Amino acid sequence: MKWLATDTDVLVDVANRINNVPTTNAALASSNLDLPPQFQTFMDVFQNPNSGWAPTTAIGLEIGESVGQFAEKWETGATADLQGGLQDAQDQTNNSLAQAQI
Repeated sequence: MKWLATDTDVLVDVANRINNVPTTNAALASSNLDLPPQFQTFMDVFQNPNSGWAPTTAIGLEIGESVGQFAEKWETGATADLQGGLQDAQDQTNNSLAQAQI
């Protein structure tokens, strides 16, 4: 599994075969990577040092639920208070994290 997940040549080969962004920066920088131009946006995002994934926390997937619920209300026009809704979602998430601390 380690070989499949970390070997640059393997990752580049798999990415080229299935037309997918590779999972390491070394594979992304490989001169052998040959993806269609429409993948450039995804490769740029993957390389951006400010890109990331939600951290693993004691509340699991709940970390995104408050924001997701607010986003649904915002997108459907059920609320017009963007700042207040985002603040409520942040407060709910922070409360859940505080309650889950061991």
